[in-house]
Amino acid sequence: MRPLRYIFTTPLLAMASASMAQTSAVVFDMETRRQIEGAKVYVNPHGETTTDKQGRFTIEGDFHSLTVAGNGYESRSMAREELPDTVWLLPNGRRLGEVVVIGHKPKISFTLDKATGNLRKSTKSGGSLGSFDFFDSFQFKKMKQKKRRKKIKKILDDY
Repeated sequence: MRPLRYIFTTPLLAMASASMAQTSAVVFDMETRRQIEGAKVYVNPHGETTTDKQGRFTIEGDFHSLTVAGNGYESRSMAREELPDTVWLLPNGRRLGEVVVIGHKPKISFTLDKATGNLRKSTKSGGSLGSFDFFDSFQFKKMKQKKRRKKIKKILDDY
């Protein structure tokens, strides 16, 4: 009596499990580690489905293999046995390879003509070479600019 029971129940259980087979996974971006919305999942032989906002997809029934493809990502094909819970997609390789930045030391030039020309201008306007103006000491904006120029000159001299 027992073998007869197994003969009838085994096919029923196999049909029930095959009809209720459901496979689901999540699709992630390999670089940003975020879910990919709207990726296409092509199922062999059933057709296709897309991922939702959380990057999840569900396949009803039995299938042999599937291909996951997203806009801007390399497609990935795998058999049913290889399908993990998380599918990682690699972005397309449309990126710059290597960028080299080359800098040159700035050329600092000083000529005696320029220096004496400024002295000549100041003496023609009525000032003398070693003059001191009391009211210039209250012009804080000029003092800040003068300190900044000294700081820049020191940096350039040390460079």
